[in-house]
Amino acid sequence: MSRAALLSLAAAVALVWIVTAQQWAAVLRQRRGFFADARLAAGRASDAGRRHRLERRVRATGPGRQFADLLTRAAIPVGVVDAIAIVLAATLTAVLVTDVLFNRIVAVTVALAGPFVVRAGLQALIRRRARLTIDQLPELSGMLAGSAAAGLSVPIALRLAADDLPEPLAGELRAVLHSISVGTSTDAALEELARRTPSREMTLFVTTVVVQTRGGGDMVKALRRLTESLEVRRENAREYASLTAGSTSTAYLMLVFGVAMTAMLQHAFPGALDRTLANGLGRAAVLAAVALYAGGLILVRRVARRPL
Repeated sequence: MSRAALLSLAAAVALVWIVTAQQWAAVLRQRRGFFADARLAAGRASDAGRRHRLERRVRATGPGRQFADLLTRAAIPVGVVDAIAIVLAATLTAVLVTDVLFNRIVAVTVALAGPFVVRAGLQALIRRRARLTIDQLPELSGMLAGSAAAGLSVPIALRLAADDLPEPLAGELRAVLHSISVGTSTDAALEELARRTPSREMTLFVTTVVVQTRGGGDMVKALRRLTESLEVRRENAREYASLTAGSTSTAYLMLVFGVAMTAMLQHAFPGALDRTLANGLGRAAVLAAVALYAGGLILVRRVARRPL
């Protein structure tokens, strides 16, 4: 064999080895990537399983059940564990900010008031969702009256209304339909809707539908009368809210003004708040001011609150 042929054969063998080595390296990379993805997926599944177990344990406690119920009624799509972590982070941030702006006593007060503030905020969201739901009740009652006149059953009428109405009433109706689909009676599902949305209008609506369904009365006539009554109550509630909006906003503005003035005085005269709280008369004056601000805000809110 000539020298050129030997060189050509050697080059061919080297090329084959290079291609084989590249293919083998690619296979090894794919194999490594497959096992890495499998370990990552297993880790994620393990993390999800641990979080699910922790969520279940927290919900098994009394405070956990109450907190979960508040989150559900407020329509906040967050688990109990995640919500607790968010609340702790927000409370820590508020404590650090108040410690910088005011002093440590105010920061400790903010930390102690954190759970009560969160509960009040969730209840305010529940009331706001209830108001929005109540404002849509006349349309729902009118649609049910039309469906009853066409001979449709209550679950079918509720399904049609859930497809046509906007949120938040559509979401509440879907929850009612889900309860019916898993075996709950229509009456019990509607009563659960009244519990989630505590109001006179919702109680009146649910009672009318349940009584007419059980008694076999003229549901069309009853629902049309209910629609007229709900429309009148909605207009009265809107007029009441417009008349009391100014006083409510003024109460919140005065509260913000008091806190801002305290922070400005603390920065203009460093240690002024500490010296005030170190004196018995000063502590009494601060407590009296806080009581007056809180009492005025609560009084205005109670007077201006729309009756549900």
